[in-house]
Amino acid sequence: MLYTTKFDEKSLLSFIKWCNTKKVLYMNQEQERKVLKDQNGSKVRYRVLWTLKDEYLNGITLSITEHLPKYQAYIKNLKKNNFTVIGYARKSPGQEHQEVRVGLVQKMVNKLYDTLLVDKVFVTTSSRANDTITSRDTNGKNAQLTLLNQVHGNTQDLLEYICTSKNDCLVAIDFAGLSTNTSDLYDFIVAHGSIKKIIIDLSSSTGFMKYYNRDDIIDNPSILKDFDCRKPCYKRS
Repeated sequence: MLYTTKFDEKSLLSFIKWCNTKKVLYMNQEQERKVLKDQNGSKVRYRVLWTLKDEYLNGITLSITEHLPKYQAYIKNLKKNNFTVIGYARKSPGQEHQEVRVGLVQKMVNKLYDTLLVDKVFVTTSSRANDTITSRDTNGKNAQLTLLNQVHGNTQDLLEYICTSKNDCLVAIDFAGLSTNTSDLYDFIVAHGSIKKIIIDLSSSTGFMKYYNRDDIIDNPSILKDFDCRKPCYKRS
């Protein structure tokens, strides 16, 4: 599949200007100190660029050109109907340096706002996908939470919020970004009537969004089997 002919007759300089104008993230990557020579013997500096594997290209293209615009239109319509769109981000326990962990969670938060158009974001910075939702962050707010921007609190704050709200749509990045514990997830939905819809962003893997309605879940709990994912989860940041 040919994805674009936009740069076929453009120079390298034109491409660089386009990247700067569009604020392509890789332009923020610092240049390596190592200097190489090109075919003409001229010294050139370079950036490390990670590229997407071929098997994911079609899915990402569909996500950008078709599924994402449809999703965003759907979200805007929900907001017109007085829904609050809540983003939820989860990070597993790990040994990474705090700065790295905060940076990864912040990327998820940014995506929830900028791409997925949520109104609020709650995060858990150290919980496993199989942990029950109500047991997360019971030790209070940690230092990492205070370093995040545009975050409305942790899981316990989310639980407090949805106890007083009416029409909520919960959005997470990948199934594991919310929960892989299907029985607990079902109990969570039953116990909180304000959760009318759940949307899972799978754009990094399949290019699709998965939509779940509360009534469908209550009537047929097997719908949640999608969340029981045993294979390694895709990076959400």
